[in-house]
Amino acid sequence: MDSLRALLHDADAYGKAHAAYAKDKSLPRPARDVVLESMLPALNGQMPVILVADRANDIRDAVTFAEEMKLKPIIMGGEQAVAVAPFLKQHNVPVIVSSVMHLPSREDDPYDANFSTPAKLAAAGVQFWRSPEPVGCTSSVSSCSRDRRHTGGTEGTGSGPHPRQRHHPEGRP
Repeated sequence: MDSLRALLHDADAYGKAHAAYAKDKSLPRPARDVVLESMLPALNGQMPVILVADRANDIRDAVTFAEEMKLKPIIMGGEQAVAVAPFLKQHNVPVIVSSVMHLPSREDDPYDANFSTPAKLAAAGVQFWRSPEPVGCTSSVSSCSRDRRHTGGTEGTGSGPHPRQRHHPEGRP
C-alpha cells in the first residue's frame, strides 16, 4: 500500500508541476511521464478507481485509503460487503459483486450467502453491479461463457437462447 501511496503522491506532484508550467512558461518544462500522466484523471476525481477487496476489513481499508488519496473508489469483489454495508452507504461507495455464484467462504454461512449479497446491499441502500463472470475466471473461454449464459449473460460469440432452447428451422427439436 505504501508503494501505491508514493506513486499517487508522485503523480499528484507531476500534475501540479505541469499545471504550474502551463500558467508560467518561464518555469522549466517538466519531463513527460506517461505512467504518472495516466493517473491524473483518477487523482482529479474525473474517473473512479476500482479497488479489489472481499473481506470486510480490506473493504474498510480500501475506502479509507481512497478517501485519504481523494479518489472515487469502487469496490470489486465484495464477498463480505454486506457486513460493512452501512459504512459503504455512508461513504457512498458502490460495489461490483463478483462472488454471487461462488460457494460461501466460511463453513457456517448459509449456502446462498453470496447469492443474496446483491439483495442485501440494495436493502442497505448501497449501489452495486453484478460482475458477469467471476473475477479471474481461469477456466476456458467456453466454460466461462457457459457459466455466464446460465446466469443470464450472453455467450462470448453473441447473444441468444441456450442451445437446448433453440428450435430447428423445420420445427424439429
